Amino acid sequence: MIHDFSFYRHPDWQPEDRSEFLRLHFLPHAREADALVTASDFVRKEAEGILGVPAERITVVPEGVDHALFRPYASGVLADFRHARGLPERFILCVGSIEPRKNLPRLLKAYASLPGPLRLRYPLVLAGFRGWADDAMMRRLRSLADFRYAGYVSDQDLAHLYNLASVFVYPSLYEGFGLPPLEAMACGAPVAASRAGSLPEVLGSDAAFFNPHETSEIAQTLKRLLADDRRRRGLSELGRRHAHRFQWGDTAARLLKVFSAVDAHGQQDGG
Repeated sequence: MIHDFSFYRHPDWQPEDRSEFLRLHFLPHAREADALVTASDFVRKEAEGILGVPAERITVVPEGVDHALFRPYASGVLADFRHARGLPERFILCVGSIEPRKNLPRLLKAYASLPGPLRLRYPLVLAGFRGWADDAMMRRLRSLADFRYAGYVSDQDLAHLYNLASVFVYPSLYEGFGLPPLEAMACGAPVAASRAGSLPEVLGSDAAFFNPHETSEIAQTLKRLLADDRRRRGLSELGRRHAHRFQWGDTAARLLKVFSAVDAHGQQDGG
């Protein structure tokens, strides 16, 4: 199962020892595998080029969403959670580890460029564990006024955050699938996402996209969404329907089909 090739495409985004280990050990073993699985067509195409394996050895099996957990919740439940966490009435939510690939410096710059009254009305909330190369980013985060770092949260708390978010923003520079914005969609959050990697493929036409390298475009996308209640409601409805196409049961069935095909081939070869 190949989730992405960030260690190969952008080794500077990973701890050096991790990138080196994967290049030395993962790539040779992947080339020898009976079958390869990727979560998106984007990664499938990368696998063909990087590994030099034929297309018929690679199967795309999209990930799923836990719809029993990531779903709309009753207003009373959300009100209690908001009060317990001390969350503002409205906010922009970003979820991801603090690491270079998640593109947080540009998001913060874009957010800082928004008009003061808009930032006051919609503070920025970040949830996610501390990753690597994050010391400078943490110092910067602590200096911001209209910002809240929630740190690592449980899946249940994450579902509540998705529900409460006025807009969910995902500025990542590279993704092999992109589960957080899909989970946010399942909870009814309008999504603004990077037009990079697998994200356009996974989110379809039901998100507001921006170039993650253009700070001004990130800012304008957020500004337009926050100013347009009708657009946010539309993305919320479309996103919920879109997310329901991704079911873990389907993922499991497709993986089983891959395993069965490899097993049948091995039996035929006497393996």
